[in-house]
Amino acid sequence: MPAYLTGVYLLLVFLDISSGSRLRQEDFPPRIVEHPSDLIVSKGEPATLNCKAEGRPPPTVEWYKDGERVETDRENPRSHRMLLPSGSLFFLRIVHGRRSKPDDGIYVCVARNYLGQAISHNASLEVASKFLLTFVWFFLLSFFVVGVLAMPLKKKDAKHQEGFIYQTLHLTNRISGSSQTTPKYVSY
Repeated sequence: MPAYLTGVYLLLVFLDISSGSRLRQEDFPPRIVEHPSDLIVSKGEPATLNCKAEGRPPPTVEWYKDGERVETDRENPRSHRMLLPSGSLFFLRIVHGRRSKPDDGIYVCVARNYLGQAISHNASLEVASKFLLTFVWFFLLSFFVVGVLAMPLKKKDAKHQEGFIYQTLHLTNRISGSSQTTPKYVSY
């Protein structure tokens, strides 16, 4: 190869490398922009643990439960857990029983790209017991019933709330021994 072509080749290689490094300067490591929150869910119900990460190149997201990697529909099409495009973990139904590994535990999402990784805050997923659900429903229902029963009492005398009721009271004046009728205005 002639010397001048070797120089041109080296110049092209240099330009290619330098242009590639400019693209890499725009890359940045992942960071979690939406952390998952604690959940209490009934057995058999759907649930979502949210996680959203950003980075350049876009990070891959994995979930861990109690320190072990969570298997999703991407690894096992029969899984009841789905990794959503946003990075959130969706449960088709919450599993809690003797036959299969229960879903309750401490979860974290981990976002990775070639520049590093970011780990979310811990989020606990608890499976609600029947007793707890009954208590919560009873508590909410009691507030509803009290509110409904109190409504007629508030509206019952609505026409009298703006004005006064004229009442005639018979007062006995024990000192003078006389009886007199005195009008009195009573405000409601």
